[in-house]
Amino acid sequence: PAAAADFKVSEALKTLSFGGDVRLRQEYFDKTTRGAVDRSRQRFRLRLATEAELPENVKVKLRFASGTGEQTSTNQSLDNASSQKAFWIDRAYLEWKPASWVRLQGGRQANPLWTTYTSDIVWDDDFNPEGFGQSVEALMPGNFRLFANAMQMIGDEDETSTADQWLLSNQVGADFLLGETRWKSAVAYHHFENSRINSLSQVAVAEGNRRITAGPSAGALANNFGVTEFTTELMVPVCDTTLTPGGTYVKNFAARHQQRVGHRLGDTGYQVGARLGKAAAAKTWEAAYYYKWVEVDATLADFADSDFGDGGVNRQGHIGWVAYNPRE
Repeated sequence: PAAAADFKVSEALKTLSFGGDVRLRQEYFDKTTRGAVDRSRQRFRLRLATEAELPENVKVKLRFASGTGEQTSTNQSLDNASSQKAFWIDRAYLEWKPASWVRLQGGRQANPLWTTYTSDIVWDDDFNPEGFGQSVEALMPGNFRLFANAMQMIGDEDETSTADQWLLSNQVGADFLLGETRWKSAVAYHHFENSRINSLSQVAVAEGNRRITAGPSAGALANNFGVTEFTTELMVPVCDTTLTPGGTYVKNFAARHQQRVGHRLGDTGYQVGARLGKAAAAKTWEAAYYYKWVEVDATLADFADSDFGDGGVNRQGHIGWVAYNPRE
């Protein structure tokens, strides 16, 4: 019989872990817009991840996922006569922690900014920015922590122009422990450089933002974007569970206002609500309700939640769910 092949692992590899998940989902869209057609579809998501820990507090993080190559979705529809589906590089980045209070990362990375559920008015949960991220934190006297995060995302690199598009984000916040109540808040500013030069060459163009319709910049954003975001969240013990109210408010201070949307400037958005409980451990449950209002140029549609109202911005409505986890 053939001898068993030797399996060797580099001595530089300290730990190696694997993970993943599979999800099935039914979607139904009840359209009320004139001329729109109701839609029903079945979708799945497959993700496989690995993390390798190297010396000097360096980690290599990889994740592969299903989807169609979109920037805000890893879902794939059951369609096309059961044709085979593609598998994509969802994350591929390096993370370095030279000290316990600082983290540096680069590549196709997990979002380095602090986000909560209401943050999807700005960032879809599946969005993995390509570029660089930095995070620092400091534990202060009095049971609170200060933190700061930054991101430099490459929007689009064009070989025929030096006006590359970048999204530059900076966030500062604080995390307070008030008895058994936890309160975390942060303010961020997102500046989009050269947003009106050309399109981002993205696979999926989300609805909502006004865009240039003709000329060499056709498809590019018609407005400027300098978005201030404030996000806050409380965790309050209630009986044997936790109530988590929170919200996110955004305003595009760089928007040009010569084109109004009705009587509004179209530069503001918010999402507020609360979740009771959390369906994480076995035999736990949660219930949640949120309300979203996001105007046409309040933030960048191509990075925002891809599910609510077909995704993007220029949306308003109610969100609610009840969930139960029968086992871990």
